[in-house]
Formats: sequence, C-alpha cells, structure tokens
Amino acid sequence: MKKAGEDKYTVYDGNRRVTCLKLLHGLAPNSIQNPLENKIAAIRADNEFAQDAYIECRVENDINVINDILELRHIPGNSGAGQLKWDGHEKENFLERTGKSQKINFAREVNRLLIDDGYLNPEDRIPLSTFNRLFSSNEMKRRAGFDIEDNEIRLINERDTSYKAMARIAKDMIAGQKTLDDVWDNKKKSDYLDELEQEGILPSAKNRLKSTEPAKFAIEEGTSVSMPKKPDVGPRQRDYLLSTDLPAPQKSVNCSAKFCLLFYELQNTLRFSQHLIAISISFRAFIEILTNSYLRTHGLDESGTLSNKIERSFVDMQSRMKMPEETRAFVSKLSEANEYFSINTLHKVAHNDMQISENDLRSYVNNLDAYLREAIRCINESKEAVAA
Repeated sequence: MKKAGEDKYTVYDGNRRVTCLKLLHGLAPNSIQNPLENKIAAIRADNEFAQDAYIECRVENDINVINDILELRHIPGNSGAGQLKWDGHEKENFLERTGKSQKINFAREVNRLLIDDGYLNPEDRIPLSTFNRLFSSNEMKRRAGFDIEDNEIRLINERDTSYKAMARIAKDMIAGQKTLDDVWDNKKKSDYLDELEQEGILPSAKNRLKSTEPAKFAIEEGTSVSMPKKPDVGPRQRDYLLSTDLPAPQKSVNCSAKFCLLFYELQNTLRFSQHLIAISISFRAFIEILTNSYLRTHGLDESGTLSNKIERSFVDMQSRMKMPEETRAFVSKLSEANEYFSINTLHKVAHNDMQISENDLRSYVNNLDAYLREAIRCINESKEAVAA
C-alpha cells in the first residue's frame, strides 16, 4: 500500500521475501551485517537476476482491508484460516497496531518492562504462552510481586526485588529450562514457584509496598518527573559467577547445547552461597570450551595449553578491534605459573585440593569481561550460528 503523501510502497506481508529479493539483487544496505553473505553471493553468481525484474504482489488502498487479510492469514481461530502462523510477539504487534487487543498481554508487557529497565537483554523474547500460562491467575502474579488493576500492571513489592524475580523466571523459559508442560496445571505452577521461593528469588513480606504502584513510570508530556532512587545499601556482590548482562551464547556448529546450558547455570542457577566448589571447578571448563569455540569459529589452531589458546584468541581479537589494556595485562599473566590469577590456579582447583574464594572467582570474570563478551559475540554472529 502507498500511504498518502509518500512515493514508496509499504510492505505489510512478505517482508522476509522482499528482504531475500534485495539480498539476491545486491541491494541490501551496507549497514546490514549479513552472516549469509557468501552463500547469497554464490547463488547470485550461479543465476542471472535482472535489476528491472517485476515481482507479482497484491496492492490495496485501504488499510482496513489489509488488516483483515493479515488477521485471516496469521491469527488462528478464523474459520480454519490462519495457517501462516505468527509467533506470540508478532500476533501481539498486529493486535496492538490495529487496536484489536482488548486487554494487555501480561507476558509481552513484562518482557518490555524487563528490557527497558535492563533486567533482560534487548534481544530476549519471553515465550508468551508459557509465561502467561504460569501467571494465568492473580495468585501466581502476586507471588512474583505483580498484580493487574484496570488493565495495568502494578507492583505490590519493591521494584528491584519484583523485577529480579520476573527476570529469573523469564530466563528460565527463554533458555528452555521451563516449558509449557512444566507450568501446565496449578500443582506444577506452585511447585515451580515454591522452588524459587526456597532459593530466595521471590519477593517476601518484608519488601511489600504499603500500596500498589505502576510497574512502569508514567511521565506526562510537558512535565518533569524525578525517578525514585534505589536505596543506597552499598555495593552488593552478585551471588552468581556470570553477570546478568553478559549475553548468552547461541547453539551452533561451534557452540554446543551443553555449553549453552553450562553458561545458563553459571549465570542463573549455581550460587556462590550454595555451590562454591561446583562453580570453581566448572569455571575452568567454561573458559576452555568458550575459547575453543572462538578458535574454531575463526579457523585458528586449537592445540596447546589453555593459557596459550586464550592468548592466541586474544591476539586475534585485538587484530579485529581495540581491546581494553587491563584485559590484555590480565591475559598476559594467565600463563605464569607463579601468578595467583592464572590458569594454573584454576587447574589446581579442578584437580587438586586447592580452594578459591568467591571474590577471587568474581575477579577472574570481571578481568576477563571484555574477552568473554567478544568471544560470545563472535560465536553468535558467525555464519554457523545462523545456519544452525
């Protein structure tokens, strides 16, 4: 459809096909990082694509007609129509844009809130059906610190505590640790929330608010609002090895599902207060598997000691981008046997009776933060990750 006052047409259905056509014709913007570039270039080389080719499409002048067509094609329950199914987020986008949604989608709104406040990464997408199944009753919502009033999500417990609880549940579902079958009936829902309560994840009576407040700060146009500050309780050490803002690796040819699960456990499940030995032993395996995956992704030599492989990976990273000097200095000492913060120390922890404190393990991760992020980024953006 060509909107009033515009020279170009807007595609409402078939955007992936249009994108493929652009890529095959070499018309994609330079800003796009296309992991399938080599494969598409090979297809272009083996075929002739005329630049002035015509592609058959349907053109409409009424947006209401378009919306009706989209609803019939993609939203189930329309007399047998809706065979080209959208995922939950795509359905909600359509319902929201057309005004057909009569009430908020709790999972979708929580997804937005957690991303906006930094509790989830921008690319994280909560499985809507599973999340909404768990919180289908007000009782379950309230156990996590939330409630619905007048079609609005409101907090009944302190913001940070409630958001952390929801973020943990969201990550469990995003990682596939909890599926629809795990929250299908009330007993399974209660069992899951009971587990989280025993871990200290869910809000408690001590941080209950005197009255409910909107989950999202409302700012009226033309007004200046000061956001309430979180209480200054001093720096708090995380109880998990990996920080919550470290992006998760994606399963690929060079990154196994087993490693993705190990990452998830070190970021969300294994706690220093309960699993210090398991974390300290697993950490060395985590670094080695990640480093091997990075080397394999870039076709580099995987032989040698772990410290040598880390140094080889870091040198390759430096050739591709500017890495922090403090990370370089830390990596350079990993191979020194007499250094406390070395791979030799981690080896002794895993194979001998040596123990290491949780603060020292955090120091390892904090000093290697740039290395870990770049390794995960490269693995996730590799051609193999997308192809898998």
